[in-house]
Amino acid sequence: MTRVLVVDDDPGSLRAQTQRLDRPERDVVAASAVDEAQRLLDKEPFDVVVTDMRFDREEEAARAGLRVLDSVARLPEPRPEAIVITAYGELTNCIAALQKGAGGYVQKGQPWIDVLEELQAHVAQAEQRMSARKALVAENQGLRLALQRVTACCARMSMALEGMDRPLSRIDDCCREVDNEYLAKRFQVLAVELRARHQTMTQVTSEIAAAPAEALRYPGA
Repeated sequence: MTRVLVVDDDPGSLRAQTQRLDRPERDVVAASAVDEAQRLLDKEPFDVVVTDMRFDREEEAARAGLRVLDSVARLPEPRPEAIVITAYGELTNCIAALQKGAGGYVQKGQPWIDVLEELQAHVAQAEQRMSARKALVAENQGLRLALQRVTACCARMSMALEGMDRPLSRIDDCCREVDNEYLAKRFQVLAVELRARHQTMTQVTSEIAAAPAEALRYPGA
């Protein structure tokens, strides 16, 4: 179930949009003012936000929809996909909306285009993008937990490796204390092998401990 917030101060337009976007697998919520939309965004999760650009009863009416985009931009990831509805020919508003993070825009007032059908297509695409982003964020969270476990394991291993220094030096003592030449040589071979493995484990542990930041695929999560 995806959730879509539709923001428009024109009752007829708001009703038409919510009715067209309504689907069994989609929960559509309507807001008739910018402050109402902001309150909803602060307390409820949404996948897609559709907002008109112009709100006649708001300050800076012609670009009030940008305030809705600002509210979306302040949300944590995965923040909703945003779509702006603007009048045909208002290219400046379209550019401003894209700069604010909108994933698309629909221009109304074009007689050869069904605005509601166009909006439906944009929302469907936005839902797909949001689904992919949610999956990526979930994967990233799993990576973070795995990396935390790896880091803790590396810390424990480092402590264990530090504790091996004394036993390794003790092997050298054994090599000097053994009278039998054959056994002394075997001890020396063992000491060399253990030191090589100790060095390799120390190096690998250091590399793993330094890797977590590079392994995070989605830093904004």
